[in-house]
Amino acid sequence: MQLRVRFDENGNLELTATTYSAAEFEALHDVLGRLGTIRIRNPARRDRIGREVREYAVPRRRVEKFVKVVGGRFDQAGAFIPSARGRGRRYACREVTTGGRRGGCEEIIATDDSTATVKCALIAGRNNWFGGEARAGACSERP
Repeated sequence: MQLRVRFDENGNLELTATTYSAAEFEALHDVLGRLGTIRIRNPARRDRIGREVREYAVPRRRVEKFVKVVGGRFDQAGAFIPSARGRGRRYACREVTTGGRRGGCEEIIATDDSTATVKCALIAGRNNWFGGEARAGACSERP
């Protein structure tokens, strides 16, 4: 999954999620549900490669809670910066390309698989990866 982020003029967080996987959308809904609301902005559509694209809005008053749930922060440009510390398990967030996995990998800490999926998708969006896949373990381990 890839998650692109943008803050609107009112400080609301706009998320654009792109994936082939229904399970990854379920993980995103699980995490957004912890905020107390899921607002889908537009009907789902497909991108030119056939991935499903859905847009979500996190109200400004819920952005801080979202950041706490996923473990990180947004810099002034809106790029997601994951926390280097925190409670939870270690995951390898591996780059996914149109041809499969590739060399990019970042280690993250997440409290559960849904949070790891969303955190990895945010990293994929920041790094302009086609997608990211979170798996328990370290980048040095074989996938």
